[in-house]
Amino acid sequence: MFALLALADRVPGNWLFSASAMLGAGCNAAVVALDGQLPALLALRFAVGFFLAGVYPVGMKLAASWYQPTGAAVDGRGDRLGQAMAFLVGALVLGTAFPHLVRAAGSSLPWRKVLLLVSLVACAGAVALLLLRPTSCRARSAVIRADPFDNPRPSAASPV
Repeated sequence: MFALLALADRVPGNWLFSASAMLGAGCNAAVVALDGQLPALLALRFAVGFFLAGVYPVGMKLAASWYQPTGAAVDGRGDRLGQAMAFLVGALVLGTAFPHLVRAAGSSLPWRKVLLLVSLVACAGAVALLLLRPTSCRARSAVIRADPFDNPRPSAASPV
């Protein structure tokens, strides 16, 4: 649905990522309220997966908008876009494994508390993205130009 509606191209990435993360976390936390209702559980788990489609690909797009590929290793640091993607994939893997880490660290925690804790952490991450990275680098540079007349519209007589 995200791809069909091209939401990543229509909605600012930071807002889509944050909204998807918060809605997914809300659906994840709502599982705690269920008491053996399998159809509702399946619907909520489906919704969590649906909202993850607004997190993973949009996160990649956000990382790509902040870093440009540099090609050859300049200053010994290598390709910054590649590094950003590697960090993002690592963070996504850690985020996926986080409930298991919480459960392993506090084995006496009931599953409901683990679910609520990881949902809260997901919401905190979404809010942090909005506060720390309010716009993408390309979006900001497209709005702020040094000379607004550096790319005038073609006149009617000039070919496009």
